[in-house]
Amino acid sequence: MSHTIKFLDGTEKTFETLRGGNLSRANLRYAGLSRANLSRADLPGGDLYRANLREANLREADLSGANLSGANLSGADLSWADLSGADLSWTDLSRADLRGADLRGANLRGADLSEANLSWANLSGANLSCADLRYADLSGANLSGANLSGANLGNQWIIQGPTRSDEYHFFLQKLTADSQPMIKAGCRHFTLPEAWKHWRATRSGTPLGEETFAILEYLEKVARIQGRIPT
Repeated sequence: MSHTIKFLDGTEKTFETLRGGNLSRANLRYAGLSRANLSRADLPGGDLYRANLREANLREADLSGANLSGANLSGADLSWADLSGADLSWTDLSRADLRGADLRGANLRGADLSEANLSWANLSGANLSCADLRYADLSGANLSGANLSGANLGNQWIIQGPTRSDEYHFFLQKLTADSQPMIKAGCRHFTLPEAWKHWRATRSGTPLGEETFAILEYLEKVARIQGRIPT
């Protein structure tokens, strides 16, 4: 089945398959592409406003800077896709597979990410304000600098801590896979006792160590105030 695609400069092009196609700056506003195979397609800067991409295969697709605001991507495969700088505000991404996806600086304000797989996704600097993240898998995700204000995490919780002077972002969190609150800082993933033990053994007596201890104290204090851990 061939597909005729309009581009933002007014030109048209017919594709026998969309898989791996060069659709850079394509105009796909309101397009009906549910269950379409767009794996490895090049769609940087494309306009997919309110497009229906339910259960579409977009694995490893380049959607950097694309406009996907209001689109239906529920159940879509976006694993390892490049969505950096994309507008995904108010997009339905429920049950979507976003494993390893690049979402740096993406706008996910108000997006439905319930039950989405975001494991090992890069969400650094992303806007997740007011997003629905209930039952989402955030294991291994990079949330450094992300805006989580007003996000609904359901039974999961994340406390964003200060950034250390060497650009280590600290979090205290309890995600679905965690049996207890965990400190996440860079590649480190410790329980609170493990965090104190590790940095006392490696950073005691140094300015970076004192900074680290102050961050851990801050995170613990906030968690106690919020009733996340016992006083």
